[in-house]
Amino acid sequence: MLKIIKAYLLSLSFSFMVLPVYAQSSEAIEQERSPKEKLGEELFGGISHVWGYRNLKVREGLFGKPLGIRASETPLWTTSFELGYRAKMTDKIMLEIGMEFNQWGLQYRTPFDSLFVGYNRVNRGFTAPVRLIFQPLKIQDDFIIQFGIGGAPRMFMSSQLTTLSLDNFGKEEKTVTNERNGYNSFNLDFIANLGFRWNLGKNMGVYFVPEFRYGLLDSMEKQSAHVQHNYGLFLRWGVQWLF
Repeated sequence: MLKIIKAYLLSLSFSFMVLPVYAQSSEAIEQERSPKEKLGEELFGGISHVWGYRNLKVREGLFGKPLGIRASETPLWTTSFELGYRAKMTDKIMLEIGMEFNQWGLQYRTPFDSLFVGYNRVNRGFTAPVRLIFQPLKIQDDFIIQFGIGGAPRMFMSSQLTTLSLDNFGKEEKTVTNERNGYNSFNLDFIANLGFRWNLGKNMGVYFVPEFRYGLLDSMEKQSAHVQHNYGLFLRWGVQWLF
């Protein structure tokens, strides 16, 4: 009987020794799995205010024509929408992929006093940006300074032309047409950006990333009168979910 009691007390003391170690190990695991660092993955969604412009020149050969009023076009602010996913590759590098409904535009206003006022042209399509995100500076894992480079395949959908004119009473009228002919259906944008991500809570944050893009390919067909390469500044901002 005495041996049984000794064995019971020995097993009980062993349990008291092991339980604190197990509790500490469990606590350490939970700390390692904190929402900000748990998997190093993020979902994000937001919008971009786009300042769009282009490089434009006369196409060489039979189809080329003078630029005409297109030489006086100016940038037009538009809005794009994005969704995406980020995953940690190392402590300083993340891979970012996304899908975007892209809008890029130009405008023209006549300097003459006439019934024709001008036009707005907005090209629409889908892009799939892929970026490498470098994050050299973190402030307590909450505020992250980042810069990135990458590329964005772009699929052209349509070009919306809004013509502005005055009627006989001086009231402005708009005529909207959608065009698809004359444009290349595919392009590839070079991407470079610099901005920040700010984690406001356990699983949620915001981001603001100004981004420059340049179209590497001619956006017009070879039979068109001009060669055009789009470029612009995208002021990207939105919310992110960490998990």
